[in-house]
Amino acid sequence: MKIKGYLEIWWEFEALGKYFRNILENTISIQLSKNDYGSDIEQICILLICRQAASNYRVRKKYDKKNKYLYIDCILDFNKIEELEKSNRKQFLLIKLKETFSSLSQFKKALKDFNFDKFIFDTNALIDELCDDHLNNF
Repeated sequence: MKIKGYLEIWWEFEALGKYFRNILENTISIQLSKNDYGSDIEQICILLICRQAASNYRVRKKYDKKNKYLYIDCILDFNKIEELEKSNRKQFLLIKLKETFSSLSQFKKALKDFNFDKFIFDTNALIDELCDDHLNNF
């Protein structure tokens, strides 16, 4: 299983977008690909969106049965990101990613051959480790 990151983000936060893509594709995806969670999902695609008044936007979640791709939005509030110091933005993004992965459990009933409990446990542990590493670097 692969995890891909896609961006729709303000240019002011380009560095955060690059961090997001790097974390998803070069850390989380590589670590999780070592585990077998089932055959119902081949790839998870997360679109990072940064919007003003983010709470007004609905998170889109879609499963492509033919390709076994799961699509989901990770929506960040522009004003919240702008308020944060640069050193705290990465941690905020990691927390939002954790929430995004946890929300995938709503597909449990539809996707029988995918171990969501193990997947969410593993992603949470990995993101917690990344948060700890981030905090220790400051």
